[in-house]
Amino acid sequence: MEGELREDDPPEKTKALPDTTKVEIACFTPISALRATASGADRVEFCAGNDVGGVTPYFEVVQPSLAEAGIPINVMIRPRGGDFVYTEDELLEMEASIGALPLASGFVFGILTSSLTVDEAACKRLLSLAGGRPCTFHRAFDMIPPSQMAIQLAILASLGFASVLTSGGAPTAEAGSEILVLLVDLADNTIDIIAGGGVRSANAAAIRTTGVKWLHSSAIVDGGDDADLEEVKMLLFRACESQSQSQIVR
Repeated sequence: MEGELREDDPPEKTKALPDTTKVEIACFTPISALRATASGADRVEFCAGNDVGGVTPYFEVVQPSLAEAGIPINVMIRPRGGDFVYTEDELLEMEASIGALPLASGFVFGILTSSLTVDEAACKRLLSLAGGRPCTFHRAFDMIPPSQMAIQLAILASLGFASVLTSGGAPTAEAGSEILVLLVDLADNTIDIIAGGGVRSANAAAIRTTGVKWLHSSAIVDGGDDADLEEVKMLLFRACESQSQSQIVR
């Protein structure tokens, strides 16, 4: 992975839609996981705490979904809302959560230092406990200053993270699309870039042109915590439509 990410870097503006883009549904309830599975989503991220951007779910809530899953389910490991700088007690809680979830396909977490860089030592602890199961570094990445994103992305790849969930440092993935293009180019297939933050069927095609391999969405459209079944289906359609189909629909 080479290069440096700068806010004034000119992004490539003419990327064609990829043949297909995978879809991960962030699920805060078992019914959401069922809807994602039934609709053919590629993966579920199971978490609680929609109002704080996701925290570790109660084990008794997530375990039945893990036992019955027809698709991979990655579980959020985050002991609380707020920042991503954790105490030793909180890290021990995160380690215990991973140990209590043997059926999880993978895990989603992000740990930063007080300087807003990747806490490599803490991440290594959790990655080791994951036992080779794929791990995503979540939107803690968006707290990293843009001037540091390139080197921190390289660090995540070297640590063994499979993917990073990011909006490109913006409030939404659509707003951060120029940075997402740069991150995809810098990643150079060493780590998957997952676009998350306000992703819905209405903007999925535009976000796909950044070249990301994954779209991440809660598919919630009318408030509450449940994914909307029709929105999940439409997201999946948008994720595999061709450039010509996208232009016709619009």
